[in-house]
Amino acid sequence: MTDTPEISPGEKFALLTVRTHMPGLPTCPTVKIAAGIWAWDRFPFPLTDDWKSMIGNVRERWLNHANLVLVAKAPSLTPDNIDGENQHLKREVFLHFQTLLLAANVPIYDMPIMATGCHKNGRVEVHQLSELPPPLNMPGLVRDPVTVDALALAAAMRTAIASLEATGGFKRIGRVFGIHQRALKNPEHDERLHQFCRCIEGFILPLVAKTTSQFRSRTELFVGQSQHEAMGRLYEMRSQIEHLHTMDFPDWPKDERERRLVLLRESAFVQELSRYCISRFLLTKALWQHFGDDKALADYWQPSNANLRQQTWGAPADVSALRRRFDATLISNGELGL
Repeated sequence: MTDTPEISPGEKFALLTVRTHMPGLPTCPTVKIAAGIWAWDRFPFPLTDDWKSMIGNVRERWLNHANLVLVAKAPSLTPDNIDGENQHLKREVFLHFQTLLLAANVPIYDMPIMATGCHKNGRVEVHQLSELPPPLNMPGLVRDPVTVDALALAAAMRTAIASLEATGGFKRIGRVFGIHQRALKNPEHDERLHQFCRCIEGFILPLVAKTTSQFRSRTELFVGQSQHEAMGRLYEMRSQIEHLHTMDFPDWPKDERERRLVLLRESAFVQELSRYCISRFLLTKALWQHFGDDKALADYWQPSNANLRQQTWGAPADVSALRRRFDATLISNGELGL
């Protein structure tokens, strides 16, 4: 495989395109982010006229407007075949995209496009092209630019996922990662809050009869000891949503805009907290042995292991910083359904 971003003769590829907030790559339109994985700031080759006619004007516009294209490539003895090699390359760019969503709150403005094909007969050919459901931007939540540092952080998390998969186990954390990614696509803010709270629960393994109290107490590892009341209220909101109850509390605001902003604010906070927890786990190898299965995780949460938890997890998140990432003044009444 040539160590260049261009797709060379005899190579298969998969790519994923998005339009996002991309300030620009340094000095050149490409950045190498892993072995065989490159980020382009434009679509990397011209589409043939026959493909333009097949994909239609809207898709062609999405491809032309894309300013982040993740490309995975590898040599192949059977470039004409669509087979496991293509599936592997597609999974690589998809996982790099998913970990990028952990590395930063990346805004997505067009439908993501996935394509795969090969270089043969002197040109790059697309064999398959499909749309992916996009993550939805949370109103009021600060959107982060895609930077070289964010791409590098995403690549490090992808490497961690590969290492965890190679060792086996970690089914619970795999489910947490999947729930987080699906929640990003949910347009209902109450359901997003519910699902992101489930992600947090995935890390604390609460006992069935003690979910509320242990959500308050065990999450202090992630947010510090001063947040018991706030985390308790968050779990109460999650339970109201879980059981299809009308969201209401004695101190709930009377103004309808403020009521809806509370839900949105807490949904944004728990989204950021979920992103923090998953990222911290993936990038902290010392944690892995304690999360391999439910038995190891139950032992990790034994009261006698308080010092171990502090040593392996490290300092809690800066809750004030996470909450400052939400700005209610950016949200219109229309976005609140008013």
